[in-house]
Amino acid sequence: MEEQEAIAESQLPDLMLIDQGELNLAYPELPSLDRKLAQPVNNRLSFDPGVKIGWVSGTADSRAELNEASRGGFISGLRAELSLNDELSIVSGILYAQKIYFHQRDVYTANRIPGKRDLSGEFQTVELPMLVKFQFPSQNKFNFYLQGGAVTMVTLKEEYIVETYVESAVRNRQPVPSERSYNTYLGNLQAALGVSYEVTPELDLQLEPYFQWGLQKMGSEGKKIYSSGVVVSFMYNLKKKGPPKL
Repeated sequence: MEEQEAIAESQLPDLMLIDQGELNLAYPELPSLDRKLAQPVNNRLSFDPGVKIGWVSGTADSRAELNEASRGGFISGLRAELSLNDELSIVSGILYAQKIYFHQRDVYTANRIPGKRDLSGEFQTVELPMLVKFQFPSQNKFNFYLQGGAVTMVTLKEEYIVETYVESAVRNRQPVPSERSYNTYLGNLQAALGVSYEVTPELDLQLEPYFQWGLQKMGSEGKKIYSSGVVVSFMYNLKKKGPPKL
């Protein structure tokens, strides 16, 4: 029995001694073990940086209380986007914004006559966003994304008009001269849900509804400003991409 086993082992082909190169030559249809091992296990974890720069412009409808009607303004400026991989990006930039709001509250005269105090305010600000963007995977030219983070605002100018109403008549109108404030307000929150369209492999068109939540009281009137609107941006990809998507 031992003799038969020794003879059987001696008749085995020397396949165990064949290296990967010889195996590929003998069996070209087999996948290369080296190539298989070189493939990443999870493409989502790969780090593939890229930079986009572009112009963004849109509306900025602002209010001092969430239940008040908004007043129209605008926002416009430069945006930069650093992509970490196919899904995650860091978005920043520098933008100029005009924010107009209206606020009304009850007042009483010295004779205890009830009335209203209307405040119309306007801010001109520079905004510096620091946002995180998550882009949902897509195989076509349309891509939906979520975006959120903090916005730092530097006020360049503030202006107010105050009107006091007593018994439905205008009693006093007090325009306040424009003030150069240059105050800095950190940490206003912003969230957006947008859609991007690949015009060319290098150029993207983005449509982005957003909401900005004011966390700090601003200006001499001390009002928190809440803003919402829709912005459109054209983003140019500095990293060369492959053929356009279908």
